[in-house]
Amino acid sequence: MQTDNSSLQSIGSGHSRPPVRATIKPPIVIAVFGQTGTGKTSFIKAVTGKNLEIGHSLTSCTDAVREVPCTIDGENVVLIDTPGFSDTHLSDTEILRRIAEWMQDAYDEGSLLSGIIYLHRITDVRMDGPSLKNLRMMKKLCGTETLRNVVLTTTMWENVTPDDGRRREKELAQKFWKNLLNEGAKIARVTNRSPEVARSLVRTTLKNRPTSTALQEELFNGISLAKTEAGIEIREEMAKLELKLKAEHKAELDGLKAAQRDRNTQLERQLRNENAETRRRLERLEAEKRDLEQLTPKVLYRVERSGLFGWGSYRCRSCGIKTKRMGRWTCTSCGRQQRNAW
Repeated sequence: MQTDNSSLQSIGSGHSRPPVRATIKPPIVIAVFGQTGTGKTSFIKAVTGKNLEIGHSLTSCTDAVREVPCTIDGENVVLIDTPGFSDTHLSDTEILRRIAEWMQDAYDEGSLLSGIIYLHRITDVRMDGPSLKNLRMMKKLCGTETLRNVVLTTTMWENVTPDDGRRREKELAQKFWKNLLNEGAKIARVTNRSPEVARSLVRTTLKNRPTSTALQEELFNGISLAKTEAGIEIREEMAKLELKLKAEHKAELDGLKAAQRDRNTQLERQLRNENAETRRRLERLEAEKRDLEQLTPKVLYRVERSGLFGWGSYRCRSCGIKTKRMGRWTCTSCGRQQRNAW
């Protein structure tokens, strides 16, 4: 067990370039992005055969970045399961922090992204707000240079007719994904949930040249998380939401005055409740804005693996309990947190 004190620098304060580790070949790292409910965890389970918790609704079951190792064609591969923005449990600021922590950890390990698989439901009749937000955030996080390693992938083809699926795929390619495709991204389909289909898709990324993401480079150059392209995108979203909520707040107060003047007690009660909820949303938004400006991702001690990749284990540096969990890990025995190196 070893620790590396150089990993104790704060994200956004500037870092050394990723180290070259000659003893163990870094794994091929493939990140899976997409809105909640697009099938990210199901896809990773199909590829790896690992027993992962899967959500069956629009409620997210992935609230942390999760590294899942496997072997494909003799290559050590790590698939990264990421939470989607507009999550049911976490703020966008918290999701950005967790993704930034993972990206910086990978950068410090010298493991850059060989592929980004972005999942989108072909069953969606239109691109709604959360879908557009996740697409924008993926581009801001990854940057233009990484787009050649991006695969824009539609899922849930088993739930649409072939004609509807092809029509929606064409609309995505010609309208919403056009700029990404022009920058080198590719299109793929997950036509069913079989391991063969999922692994075939991952194979298309294995020979890509690993590339650092825009966020990794920004953090390396000492840019604070709030001022990265991804952080600016979230700030702009917050500003739009704030204007909307303030307009609703004013309309509710005006309606409340009218209801009092007309002695409409039922409407007055309804508007009071709606206005109270709007005020709570404004207060939460203000808190999230402060959090983003003060955002400092948690830095953890780095612990080396003992044994071979995929079969090695780590020990908690506090109580000694073993785990095979890579990346950021909280000991189930003592609650101590550490970063288990790849």
